[in-house]
Amino acid sequence: MVLWGISVRNTKSHEIIHFPVRENESREANFKRVKEYYFKLKKKNPNCTVELISRNQAFPPKTETKPKRGYMYCPYCRKERRFIRNEELDVKNCIICNMSDSDYWVRKFNHLFEKPKRRK
Repeated sequence: MVLWGISVRNTKSHEIIHFPVRENESREANFKRVKEYYFKLKKKNPNCTVELISRNQAFPPKTETKPKRGYMYCPYCRKERRFIRNEELDVKNCIICNMSDSDYWVRKFNHLFEKPKRRK
C-alpha cells in the first residue's frame, strides 16, 4: 500500500516517487521515512520544486477562500491546482498528483456536488 509520494519537477520533467509501506512498518514510521527523504531531495535539488503528496488521505483546506479562476483545491496535494481535461475519461485531473474531479473529497472540498456535471 502506498500512503505518500514525493513530486519532483522542474521546467523539463515531472516525476512522482512512491513510497510503499514496508513489512511491519507503521503509518507513522512510513511518514517519517518519506519526510526525511523529502528534506534530502529538497536540499539536493534547489532548482526543482519538491512537494509531499498524500496518496490516500485527503486534507481539508486551511481556509475557506475561493480558488482563482481555473483552479481547484486538491486535497491530496493540499494546494490550489489546475485540473486539466482528460477527454478519454471525461474528467479533469490535477496536474501534479493526477487525482480526478470525480473523487469524493475533491468534489466535497470544491463544492461540486451542487453543480450538475456537463454532458456532451
